[in-house]
Amino acid sequence: MNVGEKIKFLRKKHHMTQADLAKLLNVATTSVSAWEGNKNRPLMDKLTAIAEIFDVPIGVFFTPDLPSLQNYRTDIENINEESLVKIPVIQAPSHVYPMHIEERFTDYEYECKEKIPNGNLFYLYVSDDCMEPRIPKGSRVLILQQNDLEDHTIVAVRMVENGRITLKRVRVQPEYTILAADNLQYAPMLYKEGCDLEVIGKVIRIVIDL
Repeated sequence: MNVGEKIKFLRKKHHMTQADLAKLLNVATTSVSAWEGNKNRPLMDKLTAIAEIFDVPIGVFFTPDLPSLQNYRTDIENINEESLVKIPVIQAPSHVYPMHIEERFTDYEYECKEKIPNGNLFYLYVSDDCMEPRIPKGSRVLILQQNDLEDHTIVAVRMVENGRITLKRVRVQPEYTILAADNLQYAPMLYKEGCDLEVIGKVIRIVIDL
């Protein structure tokens, strides 16, 4: 079940209409309809409120599947909050240094531990079109903080001069490394010791909200 299906299932289980839930959340009925139809996804504060309304752990919305709709209460109670990881979300970042990521978040997302690698992680909202069409502007990427450059990966780099963060694809050459955009309107950059670029981390997941 995806997030929208879980909201719809819990709403109906509690004999609520979309209008009833919308009123409790102080949103338009069309917003609830869009969530349940997976045309949009509620922000973290609304998901938290929905979890409180239906008296379920927030982890319900971040667990891939509920094994049985008929035994939904048992399935929900079996979700262990300790199995979830709280990951900070960075919105339109500027002058963000890896060691201070957690101090500059705008929100949190939750992920199951077994679905993500070990290490420091954060979500980043993409603020430019450098990697379109693969990674659209406005989408989110999950970043694993690291300084190493691995060939054929996509990394987040910070421009030292202005603090802007952008995404680039890594192409390792014998004497230098190229950081290239998928969008050919942007010229590739050369990365070498002493350049004005700081590698923040590697992209390991792309999240696109429709």
